[in-house]
Amino acid sequence: MDAMDSSNGGDAVYQMDAEFVKSVDEIVSKSSTASLDSSLEELLALERTQRLAANAPECAYVCVEMIKLCYAAKNWSKLSETIVLLSKRRAQLKQAVTKMVQQALLYIDETPDKASKIAYIEMLREVSAGKIYVELEEARLTRMLSDIYEKDGDIEAAAKIMQDLQVETYGSMERREKTDFILEQIRLCLIRSDYIRAGIIAKKITPRSILHEDLADIRLRYYSVMAEIQAHNSEMLEICRSCLARFEALQTTADSDQTEESMAACLKELRIVVLFLALSEYGTMQQDLFHRISSLKKLSQLPVFSDLLKLMMTPEIVRWAVFKERFSGELSSAYAEFEKTMINKKKIPP
Repeated sequence: MDAMDSSNGGDAVYQMDAEFVKSVDEIVSKSSTASLDSSLEELLALERTQRLAANAPECAYVCVEMIKLCYAAKNWSKLSETIVLLSKRRAQLKQAVTKMVQQALLYIDETPDKASKIAYIEMLREVSAGKIYVELEEARLTRMLSDIYEKDGDIEAAAKIMQDLQVETYGSMERREKTDFILEQIRLCLIRSDYIRAGIIAKKITPRSILHEDLADIRLRYYSVMAEIQAHNSEMLEICRSCLARFEALQTTADSDQTEESMAACLKELRIVVLFLALSEYGTMQQDLFHRISSLKKLSQLPVFSDLLKLMMTPEIVRWAVFKERFSGELSSAYAEFEKTMINKKKIPP
């Protein structure tokens, strides 16, 4: 850590006590010849002095140096023990804990094995728990641990630890990361077939909050999980609206990059939109969507689905045998494409 430390409130730079920094550096430089325990004892004495004097930058500096010493020695048990000890010291300063946790995060991928990695992450989560100033780090640690549990096949454990966090209240987390975290919570609920909880969590995301151009991928994921929840509830018109929102997002991408892949994805989504519109219950909103979708220019590239909309909009009785022969193949294909986007395919209604 540099001897100059920026305050959180602005661009002003705080100059740490040069003598103190020199004392810490001397102890660290001698650590190669002295034992780790003796070096840590000396640094603890300096930490206590700065902590009781409420010198946050100096206290954070010595705490981070202690952690670096343990890491350099590859003594993972001592590293965890030191972090816990420092975090529980009486009147420990927030900046010291924040800098410690941020430094400790850098070592997660260096742990010797999976068991050590899990124990290390659990320790950091315990240190961060209930502390608003490290809530962002706690959320990231939780996501890491959840990924490990999921890879091991323990979906219950992965979902449980993710659901324990209410990241929508985290002011330090950016919108993209926050929304991505909530979508991950929903995804794990869907894998567990917990559609009620998934629906409750989904309400934490408002469509207006993900309209920014930089969140196009997030918007696609959001409407995908919404469509799956709606499919479980057999809400055909709502599925149509969610897929229409996906189509509009894909259309924006297709219009900008003009690639064959994006164009194909756009048309594929439009097929699904028409499918669920045809399956939806008759009503004013359905009729409004009929007129809205039939006016889309890209529908001309899907003649079968264009004819289907015209047929559905005509107030005449259609013979089922004729309808089935003409449209069943394309509709079945569109439904198969819809199934591919689902997280929990076993629970899609027939």
